[in-house]
Amino acid sequence: MEKEKNCAILEPKKILSVLFCIFIIGTILGRLSEGFYFDYWRLRVKSSDFDIISQPKPIGFEKADTYDFSLNYTAAEDGGYLLLYLYNDESRPENILLHVDLPKGSDQKLDFSYTADRSYHGGCYIKVFPHGDFSYTELNGRSRHILYSDSLFHLIILIAAATLFFIILRKKKNRELVGFDYGSNLFTISFCLILAFISTLPLLVDFLSEADDLSFFLWRIEGIADALREGQFPARINTAYYNGYGHADLIMYPNLILYIPALMRLAGISMLRAYEYTCFFISFITAYITFWTVRRHFISNLTGYIATTFYTLSLYRLSNLFQRGALAEYISMAFLPLVLYGIFEITFSEKPKSRYLILGMTGLLSSHIISTFFGVIICLVVIICGIRNYIMDKRRIVALINAIFITFLLNLWFIIPLLWYHNIPFCIYSDFMRLEPHAVYLPQLFASFIPGSGRSIALGSTEGESGISLGLLFLLTIAAFLLIKSEIKKDRNNDQYRKLVNKGDVFLKACIVSTVLASVIFPWYITTSLPGPLRIFKPVQFAFRFNVFSCIFFSLLAAVTAVIFYRLYLSGKCSKSAFVGICLCLAVINVAPWMDSYTYYRKTVMDNKYSVYPDFIKADYWTSPDDYSRLTGSLPVVISSNEKSTITDYQKTGTHISFLYSGNDNDEIVLPLYYYPGYQAEINGKKIDYTKSPENLIKINMMGNAGKVDVRYMEPWFLLLGDIVTLLTAVSFFVVICRKRNKNM
Repeated sequence: MEKEKNCAILEPKKILSVLFCIFIIGTILGRLSEGFYFDYWRLRVKSSDFDIISQPKPIGFEKADTYDFSLNYTAAEDGGYLLLYLYNDESRPENILLHVDLPKGSDQKLDFSYTADRSYHGGCYIKVFPHGDFSYTELNGRSRHILYSDSLFHLIILIAAATLFFIILRKKKNRELVGFDYGSNLFTISFCLILAFISTLPLLVDFLSEADDLSFFLWRIEGIADALREGQFPARINTAYYNGYGHADLIMYPNLILYIPALMRLAGISMLRAYEYTCFFISFITAYITFWTVRRHFISNLTGYIATTFYTLSLYRLSNLFQRGALAEYISMAFLPLVLYGIFEITFSEKPKSRYLILGMTGLLSSHIISTFFGVIICLVVIICGIRNYIMDKRRIVALINAIFITFLLNLWFIIPLLWYHNIPFCIYSDFMRLEPHAVYLPQLFASFIPGSGRSIALGSTEGESGISLGLLFLLTIAAFLLIKSEIKKDRNNDQYRKLVNKGDVFLKACIVSTVLASVIFPWYITTSLPGPLRIFKPVQFAFRFNVFSCIFFSLLAAVTAVIFYRLYLSGKCSKSAFVGICLCLAVINVAPWMDSYTYYRKTVMDNKYSVYPDFIKADYWTSPDDYSRLTGSLPVVISSNEKSTITDYQKTGTHISFLYSGNDNDEIVLPLYYYPGYQAEINGKKIDYTKSPENLIKINMMGNAGKVDVRYMEPWFLLLGDIVTLLTAVSFFVVICRKRNKNM
């Protein structure tokens, strides 16, 4: 018996399980150790891939550190020299960071180093200037210290996940409390994680592919990180690009959610991984919020899972991320279901609550202004439909006013500077955008098998246009609902499904209206040209953006249709979890061709985490239309009108410039900071006034003063007051919510 018991341990199935566990653990540990190797900054340029003789190679330095290089080359005559310089302009001496002479000879290997005193995310170039025949095989570079914490972050997540899993499953009572049964919290979280994984699957590579606005968001994230590193909080002026002159995009666009990847950047995580982790997190939040709101409204887990599946994996939502690079719209789609649920709570529930609408609208206002406008449209339509309830019950009016007021206070930190800067006569390219050229043709609305490349183009052609469709599943769902509705109507005794069918009718009508608004059917040219209330839609810029409503109501319609079908034909024959899995497969089939096409045919713009971020030119929010092109040039660091002036100890960190000055009376100094309101200039600790130079940069009249000059961006008192009000409102809001929850428990 003892021998049989010992031999039972050696069963092939158990041995295979042990070997499988060893393989998984070994792979994870090996990948982590390999990851630490790549957490050094690295550069490898092969002659077959890039010719640093004929054109400069853009490079970036992640942090202040010493970077070691080696160049393998052959110089037949007098050798040459290598330059590391700024702004792609080696003609100015002040732009030269490093000059290295290259001795002549064959099969030479030259080692050299450069110590960077700060980070350079872009604007650095390296190039060889030969004196005769010259060829090279490769140029290699590496930082002396680990600059990234990607692998450490992976290790922390792995340990945390393993610890949590061990705690949950260690005791039997924990397994009973949490459980992995259908409808349990663990099942729901796991389901949302699966949806997040599928929807961000094309990002699980070591590069980023081209997307319309991708680089704009990468630079905004880096700008927030640089501002926080400098001590500027909240981040207002972005000095990460445009050669550090500063741009007001952090004021003119909502950025609260972008603080998540910015904080990752401060923790040493590479931009590549920070962006990928953020997209995964947003997908998870989108799935969880959608499930939570739909389940509470329908009081049905099955409806919640199905609606979440089709919404999270909707083709238009994924195209916002992968093709359009519209990260803000991608984020805002996480909060639109919460807004819809919140306004329904106020309008139709027995006890109107404003908290959900407050959270939803705050999420929208913190991510995307146009989506906030869409949220207001949803609220207005629901309020109009339920106007009778507001007349009969004054509590709903109080709840609505409360939601508006608290949302306003929660977002004062963004609203006040936005209104302040809105009075500046900026050049705004989007003012010239029109809705009608960017509407969708009917065949495009239901296309699923489309290439994951291209961009939105004006009417007259669809060649190479990006996927702005809803997918074939959208059309099939409408057909299925109409068929099921007709079957239920035949059975007059079937009242248990009529409530669901009535809701489906509402969702179907909403789908049709929003789809028409996004398409060429609606006469946008007339409605935006003639005076009238419909002109308020002009800031939407692209008519196809109304597809976001189609995504929401299509997901709800699909959930209603699927639930009725399950209860009619599959109840008792198929488990609910299996049916949810079938719906998941249908949603994946709908987007799989597009995702595969994106993976293989989209141009790579950031081939690894050491790459320089893609260039981006933002024409908006300059006071002159020529500023954006002029400031990408190579203006000198400091311009003085008096050659006898002396400027020493010059330092620039973000929006902060300091130097020691000595010179004559009435000397004017132009600084490399764009003229935006909010800067403060001091000489020897005493405030002085500054003006605008002809280049729209900050100009200081020294007025015979000498000493230390400090210029930095400082929030005026009314911006600081808005920050304080927002903070106090947020703390009070969540304290009240927690107290109410504890009281109800």
